[in-house]
Amino acid sequence: MIDKKFLFSIGLVTWGGLGFVRGTNEYIYVNHRFDYKNQNIRYTPMVVHGLYGICIYASPITLVYVIYKELYRLEINLRNLEDEKHGDFYNKVL
Repeated sequence: MIDKKFLFSIGLVTWGGLGFVRGTNEYIYVNHRFDYKNQNIRYTPMVVHGLYGICIYASPITLVYVIYKELYRLEINLRNLEDEKHGDFYNKVL
């Protein structure tokens, strides 16, 4: 049998990892959306944005809004709405 604490920790780590990915994607979108040819991405601020994403996703205060945004992103991906993927609302953590 799998322990409930183990499942909870796996869920928490994956949810935090998703927050990290969303934070780094926000950094890349906000700072480099018009600079695709010259990819001078700084990794330190990108990691800081990733940690910001983890904090937002781990906070119970913002959990309802984050779940709403994830459902929004799921709908965009399921319906293949490519124009929406390049918008501000899709790429922002909050």
